[in-house]
Amino acid sequence: MRIFLVFITLLTAFFAATSYKASAQGATRAELMEKQQARMVYPFVRGSIMTGVLPVPDITFPIEANKTYKLVFDFASGNMPLYREGKVNPGLEEICRILNLHSAAGVADRNLDVVVVLHGPALMTFTSREEYQKRFQQANANINLVEALQKKGVRFVVCGQSLQLREMKRNQLMPGILESFSARTAISTLIQQGYVLFPIEEGN
Repeated sequence: MRIFLVFITLLTAFFAATSYKASAQGATRAELMEKQQARMVYPFVRGSIMTGVLPVPDITFPIEANKTYKLVFDFASGNMPLYREGKVNPGLEEICRILNLHSAAGVADRNLDVVVVLHGPALMTFTSREEYQKRFQQANANINLVEALQKKGVRFVVCGQSLQLREMKRNQLMPGILESFSARTAISTLIQQGYVLFPIEEGN
């Protein structure tokens, strides 16, 4: 009987350890970032914890801080449940995080040249206060982040094809958003001008 109890105890301990290890390995990024919340910094723009970055000591592959970093974000992520709940688009938070990464690594604000090309489902993220309230009966939780980015010099360009397909006008969007013929032509133009492309996908 004693041997049996010892066996059960060891077996229980084994499964508990295995479960803990699997849980740690399977932690989501949100859970990992929550754990490090006290250490997070937001040097370029501050949003939720998902826009934060961690200081890294003793870097052995530094950036070239004095160069201009030209970044273009291909932003098409978004979905109706997200909009109906009035939540910030995770794709927008990911853009903020990437900019915070560059800033925390040593790139000065004046050396960040940033364009966000928005199309497809992402359009609803950028509707005006009135338009968003009309469509979803919610306040647009994305506005504060977008305005903060605009104040930092980030340019937003909407796809004219996406507007046409959705029978929308540019005046239904937030102020200050430029319009291109299409997202693809805007991106190809910017790549030829030396911008580095960052695709922003659902779930980032």
